[in-house]
Amino acid sequence: ALGRAVQIYAHERAVALLAHHPRPDDDSTMLSAAGLPDRCALLAIARENGIVITACQTGLATTGMTIDDLAPGVDAGGLMGVLATLDPPNLVVF
Repeated sequence: ALGRAVQIYAHERAVALLAHHPRPDDDSTMLSAAGLPDRCALLAIARENGIVITACQTGLATTGMTIDDLAPGVDAGGLMGVLATLDPPNLVVF
């Protein structure tokens, strides 16, 4: 929709949103009832549309998660690595 490359970088505790397993705070039932995709489905849709998703390495450490806990296609990395690859330099950090 934007006509350019998009990256998502989840910082610190936000990496928990990139987990491949259901979370206690997921609103899957409510979203499904409204005909909307849940968190896991949104991650899959993003990946299918070529969006690069990166989880903060420090965030993985502080949440006790590992790369194996992340949804398929999500990479671990640092903010400096993301900043180095931005073209054009637009960034939204969670």
